[in-house]
Amino acid sequence: MKKEVVRLWSAPAIESELHIYSCKNDMVRPAMLVIPGGGYRQVCESTEGYPIAKRFAELGFRCFVLIYRVAPHRFPAPQLDAYKAIEYIRSNAESLNIDPDHIAACGFSAGGHLAASLSILADELGQQQNAPNGVVLAYPVISSGKCGHQGSFRNLLGKEYAKLKKHYSLDRRIVPGNAPAFVWHTAGDTVVNVENSLLFAGSMWKAGNKCELRVHQIGNHGLALGYGRKDIAPWPQMAKDFFVHNAGFRFPGDKKTADVVLTFDDATKNQFEFVAPLLKQYGFGATFFPCNFDARWREKYADTLMTPQQLAGLQKMGFEIGNHTDSHLTLTDVPSEKCEQEIAAFQKYLNDAGVENVTSFAYPCGVYNDEVVSAVKKAGFTLARTTDRSAWDVKNCDPLKIPAIPLALDSQAEFYKAIDMARPGKPVVLVLHGVPDIVHPHCNISEKFFMMMLEYLSALNCRVMGLAEAYKLLK
Repeated sequence: MKKEVVRLWSAPAIESELHIYSCKNDMVRPAMLVIPGGGYRQVCESTEGYPIAKRFAELGFRCFVLIYRVAPHRFPAPQLDAYKAIEYIRSNAESLNIDPDHIAACGFSAGGHLAASLSILADELGQQQNAPNGVVLAYPVISSGKCGHQGSFRNLLGKEYAKLKKHYSLDRRIVPGNAPAFVWHTAGDTVVNVENSLLFAGSMWKAGNKCELRVHQIGNHGLALGYGRKDIAPWPQMAKDFFVHNAGFRFPGDKKTADVVLTFDDATKNQFEFVAPLLKQYGFGATFFPCNFDARWREKYADTLMTPQQLAGLQKMGFEIGNHTDSHLTLTDVPSEKCEQEIAAFQKYLNDAGVENVTSFAYPCGVYNDEVVSAVKKAGFTLARTTDRSAWDVKNCDPLKIPAIPLALDSQAEFYKAIDMARPGKPVVLVLHGVPDIVHPHCNISEKFFMMMLEYLSALNCRVMGLAEAYKLLK
């Protein structure tokens, strides 16, 4: 790779540098700032600099190596060098073909302490705008306690070592909102004890931050790319995958991994107030299947249900509105005439609300037979959702018998199992109700679980749509 050297500071006495490694491809990508170790006494660029940058460049990152100040320079000189490097990368994102919101820092040993501190100490040092969006920590120095590498802290803090060592023991400083971190270490490390990584990960998890920790049983300090170790060598790919799944990093050529259709039943008010804005935030589509229930029930629970104006508002937001019958009767239990009346009554309700172009239908409770299907077709619907639990083979499935998978009670196992069935062109249709569902607790999905679902779908780079959109796109 071609290297360009940039002096980070205009002051001649400060020799810190940023090594920029360019590649021919000019597409916008995430960036990786590589921070070699060296105990805050030296910078091991030859082993933990260029080789690391080369590997991450092969994985699709734009790569940079930081040559930072070390002893006799003291805190916060190394940190300010690293922040200055990120400032340079971010401010030149357009010319560097960098996504300024997806910049990670990868530090080794004492460089791991430096990389971690960029997120953890950003508020203290007034550098929030220059904090990374994620960090990779390889056998990092973290703690100044009994398991700590005291030499690194002495080199960093100098005469202030005794006074400040606890303050800059980073396991003590983690708070909610610190950047996602991928960490790896070896249990056999006799230079930087693995307890450093264990303490860091434990504090991250306790604070509710995203952190993945991999500990290999055998191995000395300084394994860098894990040369000759098939178990360790894949860590850069694992780090990339971590950022894709946990920090939203996207790379040119990334394909949608799967198609997913989201559907919501029963017109709970929180679908308008909470669900829809969150879907818009993620750029996801969905289909909403409201109904009225019977008059007495609706009067009792009116405060929990969407108004006609809110239904029309959902459609104006770009979401599909479908028909779920007027009173949510099981249609196989009523005469065909009553079935048709149920469908027509709610269609009039939607029309009166200003909801137009309704082409999708959802069988109440997912139950149907040939007579019901015939009534739905007669009413002019082109798509109808069941609860037959399988993926939707769009090209071969009867569009009036679309399978779907209901989710409830925050069942992670059911959610992951369903998404695992999804493929490009063969989506999984999910059925959800209220978020939360106060009046139907057996259908409940919590806000926390729903947000996890959307984050997971985004991390997997799924294409998330409504029913009609999916049919039009995939048929």
